[in-house]
Amino acid sequence: MAACSRSAWPVASTASSFLILITGALLASNFVLPPLPFQRLVAHRTARAASRGFLLFNAEENQKEKFMLAKLFDLINELPKEFAALDWQPPDSRGTRYFNAMDNKCVQYFAAGREESWSDALKNNFRSRGSGDTSVPLSFVEFVGERLPLEKGSVDVALLQPGAADGLGPRVFRQIFRETSRVLKPKSRFLVFIDASTKLPATGANYFDIERRFKRDTTRCYRLIRKPRLRPSSIRAGAQAEKEVVRKEPKLKRPKPLSVSELESALADEE
Repeated sequence: MAACSRSAWPVASTASSFLILITGALLASNFVLPPLPFQRLVAHRTARAASRGFLLFNAEENQKEKFMLAKLFDLINELPKEFAALDWQPPDSRGTRYFNAMDNKCVQYFAAGREESWSDALKNNFRSRGSGDTSVPLSFVEFVGERLPLEKGSVDVALLQPGAADGLGPRVFRQIFRETSRVLKPKSRFLVFIDASTKLPATGANYFDIERRFKRDTTRCYRLIRKPRLRPSSIRAGAQAEKEVVRKEPKLKRPKPLSVSELESALADEE
């Protein structure tokens, strides 16, 4: 036993020396791990910047947020250097951090939805933890199904976060597609995150085309692009062309009514 124990020492010593040599060689060569792809690096950096002040202990919610960030940051190349963002029924100020963490500059952030869902304390939270960090103008816009008080073509990107559709309600959820299309600029995107069991309203097809769709676990993402609006002159021209194509059928003339004497004469002839 003693001989066996003594023979094991050189083996252990050799293994330790080998590990020390490998570690020294890696340090001397400034060895680093292979870099992640650019988009993953950006999303990782943004996730840290956007989640300051928010503790996500729920693993499912954490994965859902990473999924949303990845799809949101795919739009970086589609946005101008300075852009305005519309966020439908945001549950907290996290959306402002998402946009503020981009390399492109968010110059205006609109939070649209039910005014009663945002208390004064929550509004202050938006300003202190969100756009207040970079002095981005933040506006709360009331929307209960009527016209959104924003100018046509004043927004570059729109977002519907997971769970926001529940806060809006089914009727308003259908109507936001109309107003989002109106305030978005041509070829702008509307990023919609909904539960995988929920379907997009059929009315959305009147205003948007589905550019891409994604799914992860229980969340579905639709990347919608605004359809071009038809000008009134184009609509009138199309209607006129349809009228010209339709062939008019000749109208039948009504027979001239007979007088009493003419009727008596006709009956006499038959006898």
